[in-house]
Amino acid sequence: MRDQAPFAVAGLWRAKEDKNSGTLTHSFTQLTINADGHPVMDHFHRPNQEKRSLVIVPEADYDDWLDCRDPELARAYLNLYPAKLMVAEPAPKLMKA
Repeated sequence: MRDQAPFAVAGLWRAKEDKNSGTLTHSFTQLTINADGHPVMDHFHRPNQEKRSLVIVPEADYDDWLDCRDPELARAYLNLYPAKLMVAEPAPKLMKA
């Protein structure tokens, strides 16, 4: 974030108990959306490949996202984060030994 404020990414998780062993396992996914044409996220994939972005949840919306049980309301979070609030720079080039 340009202002270095904390942020989180939207995700989904579930716990599932194996019927045979009783072992509890957890799975999760991070939600992504198309980012073609986004001034920042457009640089994170090779040319001619679909651009993807994680769904960024601002700190002020953490509780609303975490407490959301309405799929239609949850879809309202699936937006690209404003580029003017982000900053990115190329990774440093590795030195060859």
